[in-house]
Amino acid sequence: MSKPLSWDTSAHEYNSFEKEWHFYEKVARGLVNTLEPRPDCKILELACGTGACTALLASSCKQGEVVAIDQSQNMVEIARENLSNSGSTNVSFVTGEVGQLANLLREKSQFFDLAVCNSAFWHFPDQRQVLNNLHYLLKNYGRFGFSLSDWYTSEESSEAYRKIIQEVLSKHGIDPSKFAGGAMYGRERVDFVHLLETSGFKVIKDEHYEFEMPAVARAAWMGIPVFASRVGKRSDAIPDNVREEIRSEIRKVRGDDETNRETWKSKWRILVAEKLD
Repeated sequence: MSKPLSWDTSAHEYNSFEKEWHFYEKVARGLVNTLEPRPDCKILELACGTGACTALLASSCKQGEVVAIDQSQNMVEIARENLSNSGSTNVSFVTGEVGQLANLLREKSQFFDLAVCNSAFWHFPDQRQVLNNLHYLLKNYGRFGFSLSDWYTSEESSEAYRKIIQEVLSKHGIDPSKFAGGAMYGRERVDFVHLLETSGFKVIKDEHYEFEMPAVARAAWMGIPVFASRVGKRSDAIPDNVREEIRSEIRKVRGDDETNRETWKSKWRILVAEKLD
């Protein structure tokens, strides 16, 4: 089985998708509107990608500062170019792992009013470590806001997705139990409120947000190499010659096939938590 592609290798396709569809910008707009940053805010953005959310943050705090971090050098380079082209002058970028935030930004201890993570928090392998780092970097009563896809927070959605996966894999003679916990096959749910409240934060907002996109945008998103390569990434049990067929069947059963409908409703949960002493 081929190795899943990295964010670096998909940065340009990711950026092209965003420029055409503005998907992550739409998610970010709901997040930023919920956070309502002050004009003089000092903001830390985690997993900035190619800068869709960064641009909104920079515009919202023109008398402040945005420090944006991503593990992918290629993503950071594209984000830097995008923000430069937009005329933003209050943004700086850091390349590195979010789990090492406290070391990367040690001189900015208790410097930030606000931390933001748009559509990426579930990707972090050790979310509690990230929260510990944020606790070090945020001012007292500083806030952390992040957006989560409905698929990672809804028990009903997750269970329905697991059943679809099991049916399709079983149809092809593949044991679905090999994929328990896999990124595309029903990730274990996390109680994010509990995680925050046991990491020195108090949840002050827990809101739902949704918007519609053309269904073809969904297909375009699933064509970005880093996402397309993740189907079956946890096992060698899916032969290369049927992997695309399985992906196609899953999309059809879920209703994600653009031939079945014209629009795709993207559902999100937005959490905002305040750092406690």
